[in-house]
Amino acid sequence: MLSSGLQHQTRGRSFLLCVAGGSTRETVAMLRRCRRGESAGFAGDGPCRLAIVYNSAADLRAKLERAENLLCARSSESLTDASGIYYEPALSRQPSIAFLYPGQGSQSVGMLANLRSALPGFEDQLLKLDAIWQELAGSSLLALIYGERNADTESRLRDTRQAQPALGIVSTAIRVSLESLGIRARFHAGHSYGELPALCAAGVMDFPALLRLSRQRGNLLGQAGDLTPGAMIALTGRREEVEALCQSVDPALQVVNFNSPSQFVVAGPIAAVERLEQAASSADVQARKLNTACAFHSSLMAPAADSWRAAVVSELQGKSANLRASAFSNVTGRQYSSTEEVVQLLSEQIVRPVQWAEICSNLVAAGANIFIESGPGRVLSDLMKRNLGRRGDCLVLPADPGPAPAREHVVNLLAQLYVRGVDVDWKKFADPGAIASFVEPPQEAVAARPERIEVNIFQANQELLDRYFRQQTNLVELAIQQTGPSECRMLLQTALESNERILNAVLAVNEQAVRGLLGNSATSPPAPSRTIAAPAPVDKRDTADEPAGDLASRVQQCLRAEITRVTGFPPEAITPDLSFTDLGIDSLSMAEIWGEVLDKMPELEEYADHIFEIHSLADIRKVWAPGNAAEAKASSKALAPSAPPQRPRWRELRPVLVDAISARLGIEALRILDSQDFDTELRLDVFTREELYRESLAHHPGYRLAGRELLNARNLFELGALLERFELPESAEAGQEAVTRFIRRREKVVLAAPAKLPARVLLAGEASPGMAQLHQLLQEAGICVVSLQADVGGWCSGSERFRLDSISHLRQFADRTFGPRPFSVVFVAEGQAGCAEALETGVTSLFVLAKALWGEEEDRKSLNHFAVVGTPASKPVYHAARGLARSLRREFSDVPVNCVWLQSNLADVERSGLLDALFSDRLEHDVFEERGQFYREVAEPNSLAAVDNSPALDLSHTSRVLILGGGDGISAEIGVGLAQTYGCEIVAIGRTPWPAGLPYAEIEPGPEAERLIKRKLYEEIEASGRVTGDLLQQRWRLVSRQRALWFTKSRIEAAGGRFEYYSADARDAVSLRSTLDKILAQGPVHGVIHGAGVIRDSLLAQKTVDEFRDVVKTKAIPAVVLREVLQSQPLAFAFFLSSMTSFTGTAGQTDYASANEILNAVAADWNRSATYPVKSLLWSVWTEAGLAGPAMRNQMQRMGLGGIPTTEGVRLLLDELKYGRKQDDWVLFAPQSTLRYSMNYRNVPAGSRGKPAEARRANTVPASALAVR
Repeated sequence: MLSSGLQHQTRGRSFLLCVAGGSTRETVAMLRRCRRGESAGFAGDGPCRLAIVYNSAADLRAKLERAENLLCARSSESLTDASGIYYEPALSRQPSIAFLYPGQGSQSVGMLANLRSALPGFEDQLLKLDAIWQELAGSSLLALIYGERNADTESRLRDTRQAQPALGIVSTAIRVSLESLGIRARFHAGHSYGELPALCAAGVMDFPALLRLSRQRGNLLGQAGDLTPGAMIALTGRREEVEALCQSVDPALQVVNFNSPSQFVVAGPIAAVERLEQAASSADVQARKLNTACAFHSSLMAPAADSWRAAVVSELQGKSANLRASAFSNVTGRQYSSTEEVVQLLSEQIVRPVQWAEICSNLVAAGANIFIESGPGRVLSDLMKRNLGRRGDCLVLPADPGPAPAREHVVNLLAQLYVRGVDVDWKKFADPGAIASFVEPPQEAVAARPERIEVNIFQANQELLDRYFRQQTNLVELAIQQTGPSECRMLLQTALESNERILNAVLAVNEQAVRGLLGNSATSPPAPSRTIAAPAPVDKRDTADEPAGDLASRVQQCLRAEITRVTGFPPEAITPDLSFTDLGIDSLSMAEIWGEVLDKMPELEEYADHIFEIHSLADIRKVWAPGNAAEAKASSKALAPSAPPQRPRWRELRPVLVDAISARLGIEALRILDSQDFDTELRLDVFTREELYRESLAHHPGYRLAGRELLNARNLFELGALLERFELPESAEAGQEAVTRFIRRREKVVLAAPAKLPARVLLAGEASPGMAQLHQLLQEAGICVVSLQADVGGWCSGSERFRLDSISHLRQFADRTFGPRPFSVVFVAEGQAGCAEALETGVTSLFVLAKALWGEEEDRKSLNHFAVVGTPASKPVYHAARGLARSLRREFSDVPVNCVWLQSNLADVERSGLLDALFSDRLEHDVFEERGQFYREVAEPNSLAAVDNSPALDLSHTSRVLILGGGDGISAEIGVGLAQTYGCEIVAIGRTPWPAGLPYAEIEPGPEAERLIKRKLYEEIEASGRVTGDLLQQRWRLVSRQRALWFTKSRIEAAGGRFEYYSADARDAVSLRSTLDKILAQGPVHGVIHGAGVIRDSLLAQKTVDEFRDVVKTKAIPAVVLREVLQSQPLAFAFFLSSMTSFTGTAGQTDYASANEILNAVAADWNRSATYPVKSLLWSVWTEAGLAGPAMRNQMQRMGLGGIPTTEGVRLLLDELKYGRKQDDWVLFAPQSTLRYSMNYRNVPAGSRGKPAEARRANTVPASALAVR
């Protein structure tokens, strides 16, 4: 039989059998003995080397037979078989390796992510290099490289400033990982930027110097590209033809990359490159324009030349270099001879052409015969093959697996290196279970093999557990950064609960392997006694023995069924390529669906960290791909449901944390008081606290779900209050909490002076008297001020001008202006523009500024403060800045966000008080200035007192009430309530066109209606053409809204009212005014309710400028137009339906908070001049008719957080009409616990805190959900 080294744990992974025989004949004889089951007779150090890559015992037997046949047929030839069989009959040349390092353009989001678990040491090297980068730049590059793939992330990684250091980290991590396996190179060569990691590998510089120069090079080239824009184009042809074509088009064009005898890259001004592209097409020369930001290696990079030379000289001049290998120059194509030559040529590299073809030729001439591309992509591998031509004595290997399974790719790479004579250090593998390397020793060593393998099993399991829990930690951090609180908790709770089950599985497999190895089939001793919940019935088929496609099909089938249940679309409509987003499934609903799938298929729980990578059924096969099915089995066979997680308790954690602080500070634990401020008294900065929390919470995983919110706590008292919210109560059952009516009041605040004023301030906003006065005030305080003005034409600073929504230009402007030096931002929300213009200059500009300077952690590294200032001259539209600032404060905790609204003229405000408010490090709320005193706003409970039962409102059956957005949802429910109470006419305006008749009239309203209509829609679309999710969802939205319109009309008429409907886009001021004119032509309007709105929730980094504009315009433009057109009407009231988020601020709702704060400001301003009440009503969640989906309502119910039922919401509005005071222009409706939850224990009146009935479950609902109506 096969040796024990080959018969254990062979399914589902790639393994490597390596044989070194004395001759081909001897090798064939060994293969025959192996096929017969004889383990003796292998030789370990002969000149003829054979390697076989296999994934099972059956696969090995088949390949042994195939290898024997191939060797017999081609006894003296090298063999490279696509099935994974490699053979070299004799080593005619010693292996001589060259590592190749790619340049910018090879990077991508997620590059080489599949190697992080497949290549031993790669993950550790990435983390080590990223730690160096974090010390240098203050942020993680890995968070960008392996972040969520979207247009913004890809754009950021294309930016030279990020792309080059990212490539340096990944390429160097690959190289060091291979070196740790004994794969060492004599030569190093890089293309363009790749020359830096090549020089680092050769010993010219260390890791910190590599990353410093990478950062400098990226910044300088990015700035040069901004000053002298250019483009690049790749041409294929003979050199003389290409050069002649360039000269005929424009002498400014330069050949900057000589990549091969027939492949060149040309750079030059954008217009010239475009003409060259046209000329190449006419001349039948193959051309491809490159997606680059600059004309690299051309004279257009000259503005960066001097600074780059200074950086190179500073890093390398006079430094002693420990040269370990030869490196090649891009400028000459030859080997460097000295460090002095490196300094000279590297300084010129950015403006000189890359002589890559010359480098390839000189590498071969120097003796290199194995070329490994150490980095992402295969560009240099392909170019090397082109330059080698038909030479068959050289081997070119990319490290990037591409679409191939990563483990299989690594094993094949090692197999080819082994047969070429490279002595791979097999003992360095961190995961023998992933790659079972096996070089058969001489016969006398066979008897000792079981003991050696047993030791390897235990070592492998230790490594496996270390990797697993390291991955769990990374998962927690990634989920906290990239998901909302509810998605985060749902995902992480699954991962945390699976830890124990995974551990049990590993132990069981380990024991099974060892006992099987020793020939002992005795059963394992019983595990320690423990109560375990009975498992739910599951499909007990042995999924690992199925083809991977069968497992993927089962997952698809289960997931399709759950999507059908949630969406109502028929199963056949949910095709593999249909995006879940196109079906209208939000992230929280998707998390709930996956929860159901994992309940039914618990064997998939080990993939929980991958489920949000799946955006369609087709994506399932990317996760459950061949080679992964057996992995599922390895852990799922021993999986057992775990007991419920232990409830964490603050009283247990506090002593642990205090001891950690005591050890860190060197003070007695008894001297650490709960009231001591972490920053000012204990001197624990945010980084130290983060480190302490990570250490102290290691044994309290439930608390880890609090995430970075922990860093907001100022002392142990606040930390305990926060963590107690994550302690599960004995029962979450609670009745419906009453909705409280709040009004706002102001209370005085005492501002703490900042430790020091900022040295530099970027003063931004629309050109206005307030901005000019603030500029003078800041300068008088000794602050260096740089002004950046916004108008409808864009941003302007001095002679520099760029588009208002150009985030990249704003980032570049800040980099050029401030460099790495810290600075603060002050935005002045003041101007005289009209509504449409003010939405751009006073609102969108602030969003773009925040996104550019603060959208990602690495962008915030230099920010000290972010402040917003309003003045008495600020029109209501400019008040949006206040809502945006409140949401920014919730979304980020690492930079103070201060909002100061002045009631006095700037010239009359005390300078010191204003500076304290702008640059305070402890301002946790907005402040309002009036007559030199500063205040904050709080929500105060205030009940309505009914004088009698008769309505105080002058409405009757002859009255007409206009409702914007009144066709469905909350506005429609309010319309029905008004018709029932007053019998009035409801005039509704909405976007949906009025239907000619009730769509699908044969389907009665009810719980099955949605499912039946969606099936009909699918059948109709399928009959007419190809079904797409976007088309299905569009048709469903239209049909559902038209049916809602029809039923709203019927309900209002049945209630005794009349219904009239007009279709108009509320975002279009001209269209809305025209529609209002038509309505008023039919008679006066006696009341108005603005209920239009949309949500596009996402964090600042992911939210697009267009999404922000859409949300703000839907609220703001109608508010302004309604006031202009209707204020002369005989109105009895005007109500705006706003949101609680405008008061609390909400992460992910910068747009929605801004839009609703405009409503609040317009209402207050209108109310001051009107004789009737104009109010802004700030609602929490309407749990039945609002924008919150079923998944969110389920989560709230599980938590015990209260919402607003439809009947209760309508009653509250009608009571406000009857009994509300005119001076209450701002009224908030929410259960007190929900408001407190959204405020995170801040800004809630003391009288409403701490009631036992309001103790709720842990933070599992995003605050954004509690703010939408």
